[in-house]
Amino acid sequence: MLRGLIRIGIRSANICRLFCYSSMPSVIPMDELKAAVAEQGAIVRKLKASQPSPDELAAAIEELKIRKLALSNAEKAATVKEPKVDRAKFENLMKRRFFYGAAFSLYGGIAGLYDLGPLGVPSKQTW
Repeated sequence: MLRGLIRIGIRSANICRLFCYSSMPSVIPMDELKAAVAEQGAIVRKLKASQPSPDELAAAIEELKIRKLALSNAEKAATVKEPKVDRAKFENLMKRRFFYGAAFSLYGGIAGLYDLGPLGVPSKQTW
C-alpha cells in the first residue's frame, strides 16, 4: 500500500481523506478521479499478469478499492438530489392555510367540488 502511495505521490491519500470518510463536495475534478481509477486498474491488471507476491497484489487491489470508493462518493456528491415532497403533508398544509378546501365541508363535503380560499384565488388566476 505504501509503495502505491509513493508511486502516485500524495494524490491517493488526499482522495481518501476528502471522499472516503466525509461528505464534503468534490474538490478533486471528476476526470482526475476517473483517471486515477483507470491508472490503478491498469497497474492491478499488470500485476496479475506477472504473478506477483500476494501481499503486493493485495496492496494494489486495496488501493484500487480506495480510489473506486472515492470516485463513487464524488459522483454521489455531484448529483443533484431532488427534494422529496410528501403529497399528504403538502395537501394538509394547503388546506390548513386555506388555499383550497372541500366545498360544503361543514356538511360532509361533496366529492370533486372545492372552494378556493383567499390565497388560492390569486394562485388560480396566475395559472
